[in-house]
Amino acid sequence: MAHTRSLSVYSSLSLLGILLFSNPASGSISVDFKGGVQTVQNPISLQDTTRSRYEVEFANSNLVDDHIEVGLSFGGASVSSITNTYTTFDSLGMIQDTFEDKFRMYDVRLGMRLYPINPIDRMGIHPYVGGGLGYYWLVDSWKDTHLETINSPYSKITEEDSGSITLAKGFFPYGTAGMEITVTPQAAL
Repeated sequence: MAHTRSLSVYSSLSLLGILLFSNPASGSISVDFKGGVQTVQNPISLQDTTRSRYEVEFANSNLVDDHIEVGLSFGGASVSSITNTYTTFDSLGMIQDTFEDKFRMYDVRLGMRLYPINPIDRMGIHPYVGGGLGYYWLVDSWKDTHLETINSPYSKITEEDSGSITLAKGFFPYGTAGMEITVTPQAAL
C-alpha cells in the first residue's frame, strides 16, 4: 500500500518552562532536562496546534565567558495524530480498514545565550537573549490495518502495513529570550 503526504508550510514557536537537574552553578558542562509547550502548524488541518515539548540540552559556560553559555540540545514534540476507520458489512461478513498517522517533530540545535546581568554560575535571576542554528525533521509514522471477517464458516484475516516517512526537514535559525531563576544549585525555572 503506498502512503504519501505533503506539507506546505512549517512553523514553530516554543516555550520551555522548567529545567530539571540542571547544574548552572558548577561552572562546567550541565545536562538540562526541559519541558514545556510548542506551537506548530498541524500538517493535517494546517491550523496552529500547541503540544507538549521535551528537550535535553548540554551546556557549557566556560568556553567563552561566564556571561555566555554555549548549548547543544535535542528536542521533540508530538504535532498531531489522526485515525480513520472505514467499515462495510454484507451478507458474507465485514471488511474494516483503519488508517493511523502520528506526526512528530524532532530537532537538534546549537546556540549561545548571553546573560548580561548575572553570570550563569551564580545563584539568582538570570535574564538572557540568544540564538543559533538548528536542524529539524517532521516525521509521519503510519499504520494501516485491513481486517476481514467471514460469517460462515467464521474466519478472520488481518493484514498490517506500517512505516515512517520524513515529510519535511531542514536548517532553521532561531532566537531565544527569557529568564532563568535558580532554585537550588541543581535546579532552575
